[in-house]
Amino acid sequence: MPTPLRASFLTHHSYIEAIRHAIELLADTQPNHVDLDWDPGIPKMNLRLAEALANRVRSSNGYKNLSPKALPDSRRLVANLRNAWATEALMYVTGKHLPAEGLGTATNWTVVQAYYAVYLVAKATAIAQGKTGPLDSHPLIQRFFIDFWVEGDRRDLAPWSTVFGFEGPRNMPTNVDLGNALHAWSSARREECWVRLAKAWETTRADSLNDALKAVRTKKARDRQKAWNDTNAARVERQKKPLRRPPAAAATLNSEEKAIIDRSVRPAGLLDYLYRLRIRSNYEDSAMWSEGPASAEESLGVHWNLATITSATLLVHEVLLRRIVGASTFDGLTNEWLQKNGVLLDPREGLRLRAEVLRYG
Repeated sequence: MPTPLRASFLTHHSYIEAIRHAIELLADTQPNHVDLDWDPGIPKMNLRLAEALANRVRSSNGYKNLSPKALPDSRRLVANLRNAWATEALMYVTGKHLPAEGLGTATNWTVVQAYYAVYLVAKATAIAQGKTGPLDSHPLIQRFFIDFWVEGDRRDLAPWSTVFGFEGPRNMPTNVDLGNALHAWSSARREECWVRLAKAWETTRADSLNDALKAVRTKKARDRQKAWNDTNAARVERQKKPLRRPPAAAATLNSEEKAIIDRSVRPAGLLDYLYRLRIRSNYEDSAMWSEGPASAEESLGVHWNLATITSATLLVHEVLLRRIVGASTFDGLTNEWLQKNGVLLDPREGLRLRAEVLRYG
């Protein structure tokens, strides 16, 4: 039996691998067609994957139905894009220059960088969509991410449009049977990715549901205590004998109350899962990444899978943002950033790779 840290690592390794497989499947132009030639240990975003993803987004109704618009707050949009690109670039710098033996410990920050890069590009997209007011809120941007990808005409762009909610998985390209007996610790095969993806989203939402249930139980216990205090105070005021304080007991919820709370918890998807990883790494289970891997190769694979997921997520947003703000404006932003920071990246990495794909689309 693996240790708890090893088991946690294997579970999230399979989830992360499944997300990458789902991205590959979206990029495929034909069923069962695989045109990606890379080292399994270093699954970097490459030109063929980037071109296929960009073309897939451009062929969608979610792209065709967008029209250029004047930006209400271009300064904030640009600032968030620059921060997203810089955060992603640091993932590539770490993967290239840190010895593989040190990547386990470094993964604690790789998952944080993956979350923030996606969070920042989602915030830039919210600004481009006309969202105003304070946007420096994780729940607000996570909610926007769900609304932007899941509810509109971008529903066919999985994995970004996939979620798990009260009624189960949504927008999965195939029927997902969560009763499928896939071991959480086994390596994710391509054909199994949607089941693992749904499980990642389901368990992520379960954390939020448990928090919501706990909050209601806590409030119920406080309300019960307050009612007892009020009743007892009224007795004392009438010069009656004080009530005997009941033993402390946790408040329970009936099935109807639980169902109401379950319906109130929003669906969870990719950004929520990355946030879950960020919280685990920062506060709850940082040793999972350093003590869980059995080899440097496993850490290397997790790092580049996360970098590929991040780059692909930035790309699909960038294709749409370029449509909204205009090609010349967007290309000017990428050129300006690359002139100052492109030295961090090899020619076919990060924004250097994507800028080429975006310009010729």
